[in-house]
Amino acid sequence: MATTTVEASREGTLRAVGKLGGAPEEEFDILVRLLARQIPGAAVWLAVLDDQQRPHLKAHSGLAEPRLPLVATELAVTLPLDTSPLQQGTDASGSTWAACRVLAQQHPVGLLGMAHPSCGHFDDNTLAALRETATLAGALLDARLKECLWRHHAERVREASLSSSDWLWESDDQGRVRWVSAGVQAHTGLPPNLVIGRTLQQINEPVADDLTNSWERYQEARSQFAPFRDVLAHRPSPTGRITVSISGTPVFDEAGVFRGYRGTTSNVTERIEAQRAARAAERLLNEAMDSLTAGVMISDPQGRVVIANAVWRRSLAEYMHDNPTWPELVQRMADAGEYPAAQDRADFVRWRLSLASPRGEQHEMRWKGRWVILSDRLLNDGSVVHLSIDISDRKEAELALARQQAQLRESQDQLSAVLGAVPDLWFVLDADGRYLDCSSDKHPLLVQPWDKVRGKTFDAGVPRPIAELALAAIGRALATGEVQRIQYDLTTADGVERAFEARISPMPQQRVLYVTRDLTELRNLERDVLIMQRAFEAEASLSMCVSDATQPDMPLIYINPAFERLTGYGRAEALGQNCRFLQGHLRDEPGCSTLREAIAHGRSASVTIRNVRKDGSIFSNAVHVAPVRNANGELTHYIGVQRDVTEQTRAADKLRLSEELYRSVALAISDGLLVVTPALGILAVNPAGCDIVGAEQTALMNAESGDWPFELLGPDAAPLPSDQHPVLRVIATDQPLVNQIHALRRTDGEQRWVALNAHPLQLRPEAQTFAVVLTFRDITQQRHSEQALRDKQAAELASHAKSEFLSRMSHEMRTPLNAVIGFAQLLNLSPGNLDAATVRDYAGHVLEAGEHLLALIDDVLDLQKIEQGAVTLHLHPVDLHLAVTRTTELLMPLAKAANVRFELDVPAGTWVQADMQRLRQVLLNVGSNAIKYNHPGGIVRWRLDALPDHLALCIEDTGSGMTEEQMSRLFQPFERLGRETSTIEGTGLGLIIARSLTQAIGGRLSIVSRAGIGTSVRLQLQPTEAPEVPPVEPAPMLLPTETRALRMLYVEDNRINAILFEEAMRLHGERVELRVAEDGDEALAIAREWQPEVLVLDAHLPGATGFEVLRLLRALPGLDTAPAYMCSADAMPDDVQRAYEAGFIGYWTKPINVATVLADVEQCLQRSRGAA
Repeated sequence: MATTTVEASREGTLRAVGKLGGAPEEEFDILVRLLARQIPGAAVWLAVLDDQQRPHLKAHSGLAEPRLPLVATELAVTLPLDTSPLQQGTDASGSTWAACRVLAQQHPVGLLGMAHPSCGHFDDNTLAALRETATLAGALLDARLKECLWRHHAERVREASLSSSDWLWESDDQGRVRWVSAGVQAHTGLPPNLVIGRTLQQINEPVADDLTNSWERYQEARSQFAPFRDVLAHRPSPTGRITVSISGTPVFDEAGVFRGYRGTTSNVTERIEAQRAARAAERLLNEAMDSLTAGVMISDPQGRVVIANAVWRRSLAEYMHDNPTWPELVQRMADAGEYPAAQDRADFVRWRLSLASPRGEQHEMRWKGRWVILSDRLLNDGSVVHLSIDISDRKEAELALARQQAQLRESQDQLSAVLGAVPDLWFVLDADGRYLDCSSDKHPLLVQPWDKVRGKTFDAGVPRPIAELALAAIGRALATGEVQRIQYDLTTADGVERAFEARISPMPQQRVLYVTRDLTELRNLERDVLIMQRAFEAEASLSMCVSDATQPDMPLIYINPAFERLTGYGRAEALGQNCRFLQGHLRDEPGCSTLREAIAHGRSASVTIRNVRKDGSIFSNAVHVAPVRNANGELTHYIGVQRDVTEQTRAADKLRLSEELYRSVALAISDGLLVVTPALGILAVNPAGCDIVGAEQTALMNAESGDWPFELLGPDAAPLPSDQHPVLRVIATDQPLVNQIHALRRTDGEQRWVALNAHPLQLRPEAQTFAVVLTFRDITQQRHSEQALRDKQAAELASHAKSEFLSRMSHEMRTPLNAVIGFAQLLNLSPGNLDAATVRDYAGHVLEAGEHLLALIDDVLDLQKIEQGAVTLHLHPVDLHLAVTRTTELLMPLAKAANVRFELDVPAGTWVQADMQRLRQVLLNVGSNAIKYNHPGGIVRWRLDALPDHLALCIEDTGSGMTEEQMSRLFQPFERLGRETSTIEGTGLGLIIARSLTQAIGGRLSIVSRAGIGTSVRLQLQPTEAPEVPPVEPAPMLLPTETRALRMLYVEDNRINAILFEEAMRLHGERVELRVAEDGDEALAIAREWQPEVLVLDAHLPGATGFEVLRLLRALPGLDTAPAYMCSADAMPDDVQRAYEAGFIGYWTKPINVATVLADVEQCLQRSRGAA
C-alpha cells in the first residue's frame, strides 16, 4: 500500500511538472550556463519527465543541436529505480558523461547532465558542483509548481465569486477600495474600475428603515479598526438602486499598523424587499385582529404565543409579563381561580388544553366572573387559533329570566302548599261577610257545622260582637287593600274558651281571605318565652334565637341583642323570617344539608356555615340547634346558639390552601423537591425528585435518617462530607443556600449534575429551623453541552495557536537560512575571485546564521519537551551563590562587549532545591537578556531576597524597560516586542522556556518592568539545607603512556557531511584515524578488515537504518562494547531517547557543534589512553 501511495504521489508530481510546458525558461537557462562556465568545453543539459515517463529537454548549453543526448534518454527509463543520485560513464563517441537526479516534491522528475569529449573523468569538485546545481534546479521546479498551484487557486476563487451572489473587495487604511473581484460587475452591472479608488461611503448610502442600525455599527467599528458584519446599504446600478449587505475584517501589518479591510458584499435586494412585504402583511393582520371585539391568539406547536390581538392582550396582561406558553398560561389562570367551575384544577387544566380540534368546537364557561364562548381550532402545522367571545350580558339576561320564571313557579307552588298545609281555619268571605268557602268542613275550630253557615252572613257562625268586629275589618281590608288583624276570645264546640287571632287579606272580586288561629297555646308559650328571654338576655355575649317549629317555615319568634350585634339585623327585620335569610346568596354551604336533615328528624346539630350580615359582609357562624318538645313529646320550637368563628375559619382555610398550593406546586414543577429534617429524615418528596434521583417515593420516605438511596458527591467523586452537606449547612447557619452545583449518584449508579437550593423552614421568625426544603434541577445535559463547547473552543484555539506557531517558526527559520544560502551562493558563484579575508567574513556570517538557526531549533525542542512533560529533572541541593558566580563568568565576555557591568549580592552558603543544569539554563537566559537589552555603561544587579518560606533571586537591569502593552505580549512564542529588526539576536522563546523550567523545578518566575527605567526578573526558589560532602579520595597519579591513533569508523551516505566530519577530525591531528563508509555493507567490510575503536553512524542510510547497522556491527568480534555515537538531523526527544536505548552513548544533532564533537572524541582518546 505504501509503494502504491508513493507511486501515485510521484505521478501527480510528474503531471504537475508536465503542465509547466517545455518552453525555455530563463531561470533554468541561467542555471545550466553557470554550471557550463565552471567546466570549460563541456556540454550541459537539463531534462524533465512528463507523466508518461518521457524526457524533454528543458535547458542546455554547449549542445550541437537542441536535442537530448542518447544517454539522457536511456537514463530516464531507469530514473525511478536508481538508488544512486549520481551516475557517470563514457558514451559510444568516447565522451565522458555524468548525470544527477533532479528532485521535485521529493520525487525524481528529471536529470541534470554534462558531457566532455576529452577530459577522461570529472574530479570531485566538478561532481559536487553538478549535485549542487541539480539540487538548485529541483528547488526552482518546486517554486514553479507552487506558483502554478497558487495561480490555479486564484482562478478558482475568481470563478467561485462569479457563481455566487457575493463579491470580494479590499480597501486601504483610508477606506478607499483598492481591489474588487470580477463578481461586482456580474451582480451590480458596474465594472471594477468604477469602484476602485472610491470609499464605501461614496459607493453606498445608509438604509433609512434599517431596524438593526447597521450603518452606525459600521461607522463605530471603522473608527476602532474592528470587524463589522451584515451592514445594509443602498447603491446605484444600471438597473436601478439595489440593497447590499457588507462585511469586513481589518488587516494589520507585522508591526500592528492598520492597513485597511478585506471583506465581501452580497446583493440582498430581493431578501430585503421580501422582509418589508412580510412586515407590511403582518402589520395589516395585527390591525385587522385588533379591530375585533373578540379575543384572538395564535400559539405555535410548542405552545408559544405567536400573535395576539389587543382584546386578548388586555384581558390577560397580568399573566403575560414573562411570555409564558399556552399551557403555562392556562395553569396560571387556574391557580388564580379565574375558572370558577374548576373544582379539580389539574383535571380542569388537562380538559382545557384538550379542547383544541380541527373543527374548533365552541364551549361556554365562566371566566373571571364573566361568561365567554371559547373555540380552539387546531391547524395542520400543529398551531392553534384561540378565540374568546364575551357573552356575559346575554347570559345574565337569560339567567335573570330563568330566575324570574323559577321564582314564579316557586311562588305558585308555595301558595298551593301553604293553603293545603296551613293548620289554621280559614274562610273566603264576600264584601257583606257571607261564607263562600272553608278550609275544611270538619275543622276542629268550627263553632257551627259548615253546612249550617255556608251562604249566610258572618254573624250566623259567631256571637254578634265578634261578627261586628270582623265585618269592620273586612270593610277596611277591601277599602285599603291591606291585611287587617283582629283578636278575640271564643268558646268552641267542646266548651273550652280559647284565644283567637284572625287575619283578613283582600282578594280579587271584592272577596277576602279570613284566617283564624288558636292562640291559646301561644299565649302560654309567650309567658314561657318571656321567662326564657330574661334568661337569654342575662348572657349578653352569646347570640341566641328561637324559631317556632309549629309554624310553616319555622319563623323566628325571638332573637337576643347579641344576635342583633352579630348579624346587624334588628328584631323587626329578623322576627317572622326563617333563619335561612342569613344565608344571603350563599345557598350551597356544605353545613346546610346537615342542618336540614337534623331539623327534619327533630335532632340537634352543630355545624359551621358562612352567613351574610345586613351590611353584606360574610362571616363564619358556628351554629348549634337543639329541639324543644312539649309535654307530649311533640316538637314545638328550635333554639339556636351562634358564635362568630370567622378568624378561626380563615386560619384553617389558609392552612388548607397552603397545603393544597404546596401539593399542586410540588406536582407541577419539573425541579426535584425534598423536605428534610435536621436528622436527614425525608418528610416529603415530589415526583420530579424521584425521577432525578432514580428512587421510588416509598423508598425515600422510608429511608433511615441520613441513609438515602442516592448520594451527593464532592469534587473527588466521593460522598459529600457531613460538614458540607447542604441540609446540615443550612441547619448550622439558618441561612439559605442558592445554586449549589453538586454531582449526584442515582440508585442505579448513574451520575448526574444538579443545581441545588436549600431553605430553612421555621414556624415563626427567630424560631429554630425544624426542616429544610431542598429544590434541585437536573443540569446534566447543560453541563455536557458546556463541556462540549469548552472542548470545541479549546480545539479551535489549539488549531489557531498551531497555525500561528508554524507561521512564526517559518519566518524565524527563513531569516538565518537566507544568510546561509545567500553567502554560500556568493562563495559558489565567485570561485577563486575572493580573498581570504572575504571568505572568512562570509564564513563568519554563515556560522553566525547557522548558530542562530541551531539555537532556534534547540529552543523549540526544549519548549516541546516542557509542554510534553518530557524534561528529565534531577532535583538536589544547589549552591545558588556558585550557580550565579559561574553564570556571570560565562556571560562576562558578552557583558564586556556590551560595556555592561555586574553587581552581585548573593551570599555564599545559600542552597536551593533545583536541577543544576536547568537552573543554569534559566540564569543564562535571563542574564543574557539583561545584557542584550541594556545600554552601554549599564548595570545588571544579582541580589537575593530571603523570605520565611522561600528565596527570591532578583536580576535587575538598567535598560530601556517595557511598556504595559509590550508586557502583555511578553510570553507569546517568537514575540520580540519590536526588536525583530534590531541588531540584538534572539528567538523570542527564551523567556517562555525559562518560566516553564522555573515552574518545573518548583519555582516561580515573575517580571516587573517600567519603560525607560529597566526590568526586574524575580526567581522564587525553594530553600534547602546544604548537603553533606563525602571525603574525597586522592586521585591516582597518571603516568604518561605511549599514544597511538584512535581508529574511528563514520558511516554517512552524504558526502558533504562526511567531508565536514573529516575536516573536523583533522583538528585532532594524527591522534585520530578516520575511515568513512557510505552504507552498511561498506561499513561491515571495513570493520572486518580494520577493527575500529569508535563508531559514528547516521540514522538514515541506504538500504538500512543506523540502528540496524549498529546491531550488525555489534555482532563482529571486538565491537560489542565499542562506544557508538549517533550523528543525525532527527532532533526530537523521542529520537534521542530511542538512540540511547539502542546502545549509543552519545547523540550529535545536525548541524553538529564541532566543539562538542571534538570534546566527546577527546574523552574517547583519554579513555583509550587510560586503557592502554
